[in-house]
Amino acid sequence: MVENNFDRGGMKKIILAGGLNSKSGDVTASLRGFLGYCRRELGFCSSDFFELSYNGRFGRELWEPVLYGPKDTQAPIKTGINTFIRNINYYNSFLPRGAQMHFVGESLGGFLMFQALSAISRQSMYLFGDRYATLSTLGSPHFGSDLGECNNPLELGLRILIEPGIPQCPAVADLQEFGKSLVYRLSVMSQADLLREYGLGLLTLAGEYDVIVTPDESVIAGGSERQKFVLDTSPSRLMGTKDRDFLGHGKLADTFAAWKMMGSLIGCQVPF
Repeated sequence: MVENNFDRGGMKKIILAGGLNSKSGDVTASLRGFLGYCRRELGFCSSDFFELSYNGRFGRELWEPVLYGPKDTQAPIKTGINTFIRNINYYNSFLPRGAQMHFVGESLGGFLMFQALSAISRQSMYLFGDRYATLSTLGSPHFGSDLGECNNPLELGLRILIEPGIPQCPAVADLQEFGKSLVYRLSVMSQADLLREYGLGLLTLAGEYDVIVTPDESVIAGGSERQKFVLDTSPSRLMGTKDRDFLGHGKLADTFAAWKMMGSLIGCQVPF
């Protein structure tokens, strides 16, 4: 996990969350390009980056995050949300006064960050804007997922090959149920509107050729605005057309356009 140097670095802290089947440390590796961009272009240092865990425990008095493995990411969605709430509260308790938290989540991690922050806002809306400043998500299934129910057998087979065991995973089973509900979809839009109203900067990005979590499942925006948050993650071409990249679910992390959009939302580092 990212070393917890709470009193070092600048005012802005970037909190990272990995996706399904990740383990502690994976998200810093997959987002190393973005973290490098933050260092070069925005003035961040290694002490400004932290990782949100899918696991934790009660210490002598307080909850504290611990190392996690792939099994922890596969827990039911309700369990994941509650764990993220506790771990966000942990960082809120220990980060210096005046520090801002900028959340960046990949896939399931971004989904859980959004849901956890929505739950926190119902009790502590005053934290948003100054303390909880922004949330950027990369290919996160905010509207659920139809994984395992696609009509193309070849595509389904490739999905299962890419992520073995996903169709049986409790987290994905929950996401499939969410994806069937129009009421749930409307609730996500309402939650996003409230978070923005409270002062949270929200950016939800999708890969155009992502077959694991599609743009329709991951971008929270009005119809006329949605396309600008869908990025081309597959520049290769096949027979004169864009090649549909079956490994496209992780490609946003390597996309300069995504780095630039997230960096613009977060802004340059500010010294204490």
